Amino acid sequence: QVIADPENYVSFTSLAGENRQVLGIRSMEEVYYTYTSNIGFDLTSGSYYRISVSVYTQNLQLLTEGVDSDLMGASISLSGFDNTFSQIVSDNTWTTYTFYISPDSDVTTYLQLSLGSAQAGTMGDVFFGNIEFDDSLTDFDGINENEYTKVLNTVSSTTEDDTTDDSTDSSTSPD
Repeated sequence: QVIADPENYVSFTSLAGENRQVLGIRSMEEVYYTYTSNIGFDLTSGSYYRISVSVYTQNLQLLTEGVDSDLMGASISLSGFDNTFSQIVSDNTWTTYTFYISPDSDVTTYLQLSLGSAQAGTMGDVFFGNIEFDDSLTDFDGINENEYTKVLNTVSSTTEDDTTDDSTDSSTSPD
């Protein structure tokens, strides 16, 4: 499957693994749009997990003058946790982002995928694919945080339990 535009195309065959299904968000205007999965990951306190997502962005831009271009991009977060990947601009390359999680209390977390942010709406395309969940880890020895890796241990005190819909999405224009 290929998504084409006048400048670039996205080939999903370059994704690692067997799964070639992706979620795409395209906006022809600056938006802050978030998709929250209805499939939760049940995480047990003291256990170790890995969740990774590959991201591809193209044609991202800001039209509003005076907005810091460093705020532009896509983001990946897990409900119930504060640490996120934000301002993702992969420049026509599949890039994988990984959360390593060992929660301090039992929690069900939902994957949240966004284009734009509350600080800066973004115009363009983002594709999320190759979502992997691994619950067979026994520790995080040797795992260090960096631009593509986050280690999450503490469940946020503002955890929301939203399991009523198949999916939740929202779209707002930043102020």
